[in-house]
Amino acid sequence: MNKTSDKTVFKRKLEDQRKQDTSPKVVKIVLFSLITILLAVIFVLPNFFENRNSLDNSNIEELASTQDDSVLKMRPLAKTAEYELSDKIQYLISKGIDFWGAEYISEITDLRDQGETAFLIEQYDIALASYRKALDLTVPLEISIPNRLIDTISQGQSSLLMGKREDALNFFEIALLIEPNSTIAKNGFDRALKLNEVIALTSLGQQYFNNEKYEESIITFKEALIIDFQWQDAIDGLALSIERFDEQQFNHFLSSGYKFIRENNFNESRKAFEKATEIFPLSFEITQAIDELNNSERIYKIKTLRYEGLIQETKENWTDAKAKYSEILQLDPNIDSVRINIDRVNKRINLKNEMEFFINNSDKLNDEEKFSQATLNLKKAENMKIIGPKLEEQINKLKQVLIIAAKPLDVVFISDTQTNVTIYKVGDLGAFDKKVLELKPGQYTGIGSRRGFRDVRLEFLVSPEKSEQIIRIACKDPI
Repeated sequence: MNKTSDKTVFKRKLEDQRKQDTSPKVVKIVLFSLITILLAVIFVLPNFFENRNSLDNSNIEELASTQDDSVLKMRPLAKTAEYELSDKIQYLISKGIDFWGAEYISEITDLRDQGETAFLIEQYDIALASYRKALDLTVPLEISIPNRLIDTISQGQSSLLMGKREDALNFFEIALLIEPNSTIAKNGFDRALKLNEVIALTSLGQQYFNNEKYEESIITFKEALIIDFQWQDAIDGLALSIERFDEQQFNHFLSSGYKFIRENNFNESRKAFEKATEIFPLSFEITQAIDELNNSERIYKIKTLRYEGLIQETKENWTDAKAKYSEILQLDPNIDSVRINIDRVNKRINLKNEMEFFINNSDKLNDEEKFSQATLNLKKAENMKIIGPKLEEQINKLKQVLIIAAKPLDVVFISDTQTNVTIYKVGDLGAFDKKVLELKPGQYTGIGSRRGFRDVRLEFLVSPEKSEQIIRIACKDPI
């Protein structure tokens, strides 16, 4: 295809018009000059030769004085108006006025030509008036440019929707003359260039659809949308093709989902239903299917968690068992049997924790209250109906701890006969040099006080592992 055929009608028209309209101002100037010379030859020249001897300097001055000074003063104003008008005309032409306001620009250029003619014969007042009148006509045209851009783009879009490629190209090209940076016009022009190919692909896609070849129609409509993603016929054709094609897929995924439910394969069932949902999101059948899936999965999980909880109980993993039963209540908070299981497990957890506390803190059992609590805890454990290996081990350890904690040991206290000694959990021992007490194993605190000396505080541990323990308490630092 040659370059000429690639040009739109408006481009060719613009080029032709510019060729035909070359330098009208120059042509008029030349024509006027020829007429002036002709008139001078016919009328002025003979008189000039006849009267040349009669003319003197005074006659020349009198002739010059007849020129109207007020008219001469208008020359710079007329020249300025001419320049301004020329700029306005060039601006309007750059905005494509030849295609949306040819009659207006013709009137303006006529007034400009009249002004130029008057200017050449030094009728500056008439020239100024013509230029100003022309300038007045440019004002509404300039103001109308934004709306003309909108209208032209709208006409281009309408032509595009109707599949009129050439008209759309012409309108968008005019819009680009008005505003070369218009994104909408550029996009419309680009779409119009590709319109024939898009229409051909859309037509082929429709043929596939009519023949129930939905996969082929989907592919073809997508190819059309790759070229122009806004082409509505392709958009509609693609949507309808997908809907028809996916009806079969929908039924397939729905059937597969129910099959996976029967096999307790809930993850695969959910995937199948999700695929079906992607096809028909608002389908009532999907709502029912997902409800059945959720209910079946919940029942299966409850059974599994109940079984796992019982397994953890037999292993005496009470915290893990509680976690399993708690998960069940999250799925269904109304299962009373599970609440009973949790109560039972909580009691075992508390018993286990209390026994661990006393076993690991035997030094606190010299306190009678804690010793009594540990003893009751041991009895509670021994009275359990089911005693597993872990509980039995704890019972044995706590028994041993209580036996050791109940047996007092001799502790020797050494002082200076001047310090008053008090042992918490025991009492005031007074001042002494040496004293032997029987104390149960555990942690103790001793306080020594003496007038004029700093008090002494001493924490000590009575341990069954030491055969003889000596504790020294005496105030030695004077105040």
